[in-house]
Amino acid sequence: MKRLRIMDILQDVSAIKDKGIKYINSDSDEVFVPYDEMHREVLGVLHYLQEKGLKKGDELIFQIEDNRTFVTTFWACIMGGIVPAIVSIVNNDELRMQLLRIWKTLEKPHLFASGKIFVNLEKCANDIGNLEFIELIKEIKTKSIFSEELKISDEAGTIYIPELSDTNLTLILL
Repeated sequence: MKRLRIMDILQDVSAIKDKGIKYINSDSDEVFVPYDEMHREVLGVLHYLQEKGLKKGDELIFQIEDNRTFVTTFWACIMGGIVPAIVSIVNNDELRMQLLRIWKTLEKPHLFASGKIFVNLEKCANDIGNLEFIELIKEIKTKSIFSEELKISDEAGTIYIPELSDTNLTLILL
């Protein structure tokens, strides 16, 4: 029996042009993306993440509101050995403080968020006046990727192919 890695699923469907994913953004806005196009986008996003300095074993905290960007970035992380850390969207100060605490527990964290989410995170830390969190925000900013700046590269990123016995962390759900 052939054992599959999660990344093999996307690789196996990457040549299919007539099937794919339908993203439903609202009652009147649906976008169909064939698997072959999705595969190209995933590898392009992986290249972009790697150009931004992310590498195998780094954690990427997701603060992604757009479904297509979320799915594409998730698969890019899987393909590159980057650990997606899925955290609820921080839309209030309690969740923002929780995200700061989560950041401190991770070994090699990065943040993927909209500029708006980051500004609200920064404002929360400043409003609370906790110097530790204010300094932490400065660190986070240097390790942040803003969704508005995301570029899907024409080049493919480097795929990390784990051994089936590899025990590296694949996903964090918080």
